[in-house]
Amino acid sequence: MVSQMDVAKRAGVSFMTVSRVINNKNNVKEATRKKVLKAIKELGYYPNVLGRGLNINKTETIGILIPLCSHLFSTQYYTELLRGVEQYCAESGFGILFYPRREESGDIDYQRLFQERRVDGLLIIAPPLKDLQLLTLIKKKIPFVVIDGRGSGGKNKRVVYIDADNIGGASKAVEYLIKRGHKKIAHISGWLYVVNGKDRLYAYKNTLKKYKIPVKNEYIVKGDFTEISGYNAMKNLLKLKDRPTAVFAANDLMAIGAIKAIKEIGLSVPEEISIVGFDDIPLASYTIPPLTTVRQPAFQMGYEAAKNLIEMIKSQRTETKSKIMKTALIVRNSTN
Repeated sequence: MVSQMDVAKRAGVSFMTVSRVINNKNNVKEATRKKVLKAIKELGYYPNVLGRGLNINKTETIGILIPLCSHLFSTQYYTELLRGVEQYCAESGFGILFYPRREESGDIDYQRLFQERRVDGLLIIAPPLKDLQLLTLIKKKIPFVVIDGRGSGGKNKRVVYIDADNIGGASKAVEYLIKRGHKKIAHISGWLYVVNGKDRLYAYKNTLKKYKIPVKNEYIVKGDFTEISGYNAMKNLLKLKDRPTAVFAANDLMAIGAIKAIKEIGLSVPEEISIVGFDDIPLASYTIPPLTTVRQPAFQMGYEAAKNLIEMIKSQRTETKSKIMKTALIVRNSTN
């Protein structure tokens, strides 16, 4: 195995000089730096990340806190989101540690993860809106970025987030159905203790009111972003005496479950009931019929969140600009 001393011998410099180059110290002449980097390349030397972390008091690792739920890793939206995080981390030489947490509880001590030097910063996915641990992170000046969590931590302006335009996207979906002539529009919601579920429900209600269409409580059925919850919610809607002619589901998996329930009783999509989802997961274009949905840039959101966090870590800042990313309505054949 090639050592740091081998690199020093090849470059004709001291062990400490190699260490300074590896750790990006400024007190090395450019010519010397180039010699060391050339020796590293020729020998195929890979720095010991753990040892390097001890030397510079950094682990070069970020922690990702994810909701502990059965559908998380099977949901293509989250797969794309994490792929974006992984891409930027790979480009930056950072590692990733995953920390599952229970859906509604703060059962992980965020501050402790940082203080034990396991990670240099945290990406927190879909935290509960009342997650007050975020305020502790701000107070302790611990770098973190929230994904799918605008408004978490009591809407503190110092909480840095990357999010999709949930309200704008959901409004487009419901407005599209209204303009197609639908007035009996139901909604299958997601979790209402996280911002994306809450915002999509708000947009559904607000858009109906904008077009002076009554909001009926029986047309709003709670789901949990899983396919089975969409299926069960749709079965309940189909039992209504005055059943809806269109359904806006808060994500694609629930929309796919809803289509299954509709077909089971012999009705057709979209001839008898139109369906719109949210996310535009890759599977959405392969459903029968292909699903009309709201596209959010999951990969770009993950990439941008990791970029913000790592820039915060490197610059030793605990604040940067939050960002809401655009969504788009993708019209396919599940609406009429």
